[in-house]
Amino acid sequence: MVRQEPGPIAVLVGALCNSTICDGANSGILSYNSVGVGVFGIHQEDSRDPYRYGPIHIHEHTHAMQGSHWIGDKHPQEGANRNSPC
Repeated sequence: MVRQEPGPIAVLVGALCNSTICDGANSGILSYNSVGVGVFGIHQEDSRDPYRYGPIHIHEHTHAMQGSHWIGDKHPQEGANRNSPC
């Protein structure tokens, strides 16, 4: 049996999770294409946090927009990460 590496969306989602909960958010432009993906973990205990009702969506959208300037490169999000303060 050959072990397969996780795909790019699985990596984005996995960054939000530990062994018991999925919480937080992650987004960006996938490698080798121009698809932007945003993922949001929802944990019942913090699901009513006001940050989850808008600000976090704007924050993650900004990350995808930062990467969009490098669409056409093999890894567009890396261009944003190299040139952005956060």
